[in-house]
Amino acid sequence: MNTEANSTEWIDAFQKSHSYGWLMRMRLMFKRMAFFDLITDCSLGVVDVGCGTGDFVRMLREMGYENARGIEYDQRLIPDDMKKHIDQGSATSLPCSDASVDVICFFNVLHHLLDVDQYHATMNEVDRCLKPGGVLVILEPDKPWFYKLT
Repeated sequence: MNTEANSTEWIDAFQKSHSYGWLMRMRLMFKRMAFFDLITDCSLGVVDVGCGTGDFVRMLREMGYENARGIEYDQRLIPDDMKKHIDQGSATSLPCSDASVDVICFFNVLHHLLDVDQYHATMNEVDRCLKPGGVLVILEPDKPWFYKLT
């Protein structure tokens, strides 16, 4: 099975993982812990890069974060009701203006980058897009079993 991010098999497995309610609740819990200790101002512009189905963006918007948006490379993941809040793009080419974002989040995304050059390009994009004093929030898995889908 090809498990490379954005392969058809990976997309299918990611979408199937949404049927595991406990897994999605656990992922959302970690996102909440990483985010809300740092970000309490609902007026800030927040971008969730690699947002997948946009669950975190949806939650933020429901909580009053009206400037929360997602960026997702693969449009197959985005539900119709979230298309107006999620832009197509990638970590290495963010569809944001220079110094326009207060908070950039990478939740379980950076480990999908293929090499050091992509990491450098991603961090250059973060530098370009974040406002002075902006916040970068990164959450990455450390146990491969945690995301195993069978």
